[in-house]
Amino acid sequence: MAQAENDATDALSLYFLALAQREAGHVAAATATLSAAIEREQSYPVDAWGTRMQRVQGSSRLWIEQSRNLAGIGR
Repeated sequence: MAQAENDATDALSLYFLALAQREAGHVAAATATLSAAIEREQSYPVDAWGTRMQRVQGSSRLWIEQSRNLAGIGR
């Protein structure tokens, strides 16, 4: 997570890190990283969200989208 930590505005990197952690079976770490991504995005919105997340589909995309919606992002 070092690269994402270096840029306080880079929520997108954290979203992808959370996806990688989730795919590797590290659910607790993925959930914590997803929360950190959402927190950053609230201060620094991700431009062109749909386009930038286009390659993420299925349950992984739904997992992120539901979390973002609960936080009031992306509505």
